[in-house]
Amino acid sequence: MDSNDLDDDELWTGHGNVLPVDPMQANTPENVRLHEGAIRFGVALVLIGVVATFLVAASHLSGLRKLRAGEIPRAARWPLSILIALLLALLALWGMWLTFHG
Repeated sequence: MDSNDLDDDELWTGHGNVLPVDPMQANTPENVRLHEGAIRFGVALVLIGVVATFLVAASHLSGLRKLRAGEIPRAARWPLSILIALLLALLALWGMWLTFHG
């Protein structure tokens, strides 16, 4: 199927999906709000991911320094990587809730 085989009120997404589209409703305030929210949500997740990577790298380097100094690094009850992963999951759920219900 190519884009020439579609009716005027359908949109081929390029992934085999055909979505009904009304060109007159494409720029409704709700669609604009969802689009802008999705962009903000994506940017926030990337920034949080970068910060998380730096925090986990710092934790890893701290463990390496302890090993080089002859100390035995103690395993934390909740490792930083697990805490950051849980935080990211909660923030993602909250962001999705705000995007679709806020």
